[in-house]
Amino acid sequence: MKKILFLFPLIRLGEIYPWYKNQLNAFLLNKYKTKIIYLPKGTKLRYLKFLFNFPQYLKAIKKTDIVFIPVSYLIPLIFILTKIFNKKLILGYNASSLSVATYLKIPNSIKKLFNLLEKIIYPRLDLITTHTESMTAFLIKIYNLNPKKIITIYNTVDPNIFKKTSLREIRRLKQELNIKNEKILLYHGCFHEAHGLKYFVKAWPKIKKENKNLRVVFVGCSKEAASFFLSPKFTQEKQIIFIGQVPPSKLPSYLSLADIWFGRFSGAERSQRCFSPCMVEAMSLGLPVLVSKTREVDQFLKEGINAIVVSPNNSKQISQKINFYLKNKNRLLIIGKNARKTIMENFTIKKMSEQLNLKKILSNY
Repeated sequence: MKKILFLFPLIRLGEIYPWYKNQLNAFLLNKYKTKIIYLPKGTKLRYLKFLFNFPQYLKAIKKTDIVFIPVSYLIPLIFILTKIFNKKLILGYNASSLSVATYLKIPNSIKKLFNLLEKIIYPRLDLITTHTESMTAFLIKIYNLNPKKIITIYNTVDPNIFKKTSLREIRRLKQELNIKNEKILLYHGCFHEAHGLKYFVKAWPKIKKENKNLRVVFVGCSKEAASFFLSPKFTQEKQIIFIGQVPPSKLPSYLSLADIWFGRFSGAERSQRCFSPCMVEAMSLGLPVLVSKTREVDQFLKEGINAIVVSPNNSKQISQKINFYLKNKNRLLIIGKNARKTIMENFTIKKMSEQLNLKKILSNY
């Protein structure tokens, strides 16, 4: 049995980031023996802890067949070690090193060094996985990659977990949030400029004007965080509810509140290369999702069939579509039902593992 070592997976809300967790599960489905090593916790002592644990990392790399690592400032070191010990190295790419470096507040001079090393290392990797076809095409272009050494693994979901909760639980949550008979627009995930939520805020006055009994719920983000990306006036409105981070096990219950789930509306280049894991989770619950067009959205989602689709950066279409569909409950039910069908046919871990034939791709490893 081949062994795969997952090094330093990204953590969100105490769990491995969904896209990486899905790949881990795909490897398990293909009967690979997996081991996970996490980066030390903490901030100031993190690097000292890393050095202290380095012999452990070295030993683990020597004992495995394949090393899998996300985008990280440690890639150059891991690349060298896998070459020394003649191991295969897979990079999971769903965020650029620039994003990682910015998050870690790394100086610009170091960022430039990262970029240079990437251009040297990436073409020499054994395999790169990405989360969209658009990202795959982007990386092939900027790093001059061999297309045979990069594959797309979309965000997937476990539909047995992400399914609508009971009516009793929905009533309990509504009572807890002081929601009565209002319709609910729901967003879950983090705030980022590339998400284009400012277009929803711009559309809000027209939405509110036509829908008196309406609440907007933001899950996974606080009111304080929202203040950096949304207008203060919007965040203070009584129809807006901000729910902070919730345990992953509770997320399906909160999502089940929604009449319409809404996501990215930006036409920014970064957004055009994305197929949101949050959207996949919402669709799995049978929710109608409202998003802007991207290459992947056009491939899998059809307006009025399994999604509500608007042009990027278009607040007018956002308000028009929301106002129209909130008056057409039966249409929303059909869209939601088809959304879950789309997930079952394309975005479960088992389906993605079968479609990619991961075992065949890794057969030479």
